[in-house]
Amino acid sequence: MIDVKFVNNRIYFDLAAAIKEAEGQLKIEDALVIAATPCVLVDYASTPDSELKYISRAMRRFFKRNPRYTKFTKAAVMEGLRQEWLPNLEEEDKKGPLTDLPITPAVDVEGYVIYSPTWVENLNAKPNPDQNQYGKQEFTRVNLSGTERKFRPGSATAKKYCSRQDEEGFWGVDLDITADEWYEIIKDASPLVHEYLKCYIQVPDGYASTAQVEKMFDIPAGCINARNTALGKRAQRMLDIEVYDPDGNRRFWSTPMLKGRTEGGLFRWVMRPELVEAAKRLAKEENWELPRRVDLE
Repeated sequence: MIDVKFVNNRIYFDLAAAIKEAEGQLKIEDALVIAATPCVLVDYASTPDSELKYISRAMRRFFKRNPRYTKFTKAAVMEGLRQEWLPNLEEEDKKGPLTDLPITPAVDVEGYVIYSPTWVENLNAKPNPDQNQYGKQEFTRVNLSGTERKFRPGSATAKKYCSRQDEEGFWGVDLDITADEWYEIIKDASPLVHEYLKCYIQVPDGYASTAQVEKMFDIPAGCINARNTALGKRAQRMLDIEVYDPDGNRRFWSTPMLKGRTEGGLFRWVMRPELVEAAKRLAKEENWELPRRVDLE
């Protein structure tokens, strides 16, 4: 097993080399991928949490959930991080893993890392401790068993769907997304999406308006809408699908939600049962602390 402190040292050396090569103009996204790549070398299954303090929580969570990365070449790890990890980080989450390091204490308004010239100069004057410990496989996206659908970024090949209104006035679209697929979609989603799921898996029958959920869990209705949309965008991107309304406008809410209609001036929707199943599974695995629900009269 590679010592975690060695991996931490490699992060510093790789960042210093990249900053020098970029002539001091290293974008935060590039720095994050460079800093995260050596973290794949840690044996997370047998390393005590007390020794993982050198590795940021965001990097740790990703590699714990994606052990297939240990078989990738270094270039493949970097490619995978750009496609599967980086797009799921909130802007504030991007700064944390870097600003915790003395070599990159801040990020400027244009998205370039602010670095310590002394650290960069001293590290580049020493031999890089990089050792060829990476795997031999090229990067491949997740391909779930039992389905022909592959996870990949949006493209011209995206399958298109159109929402429809049924006889009871419900709007919805038949997407046939399995619980296993939803699990892959949500497991590395942002903490804000997880917070929204923690609420909805407690909603009776999963059926409520955002205003009702706000009263149940004291979370603003606007935040619920935003996080539902964010999850819809994430799912459509990963599954390479697109959903539209009859007027040709792109829609995202109806991807996590099975159907919805206006009742008493409020738009009520019901979460897809496969998504609820996947979220409850993740909640059990990660021992989510669920918010207290206030029952409505």
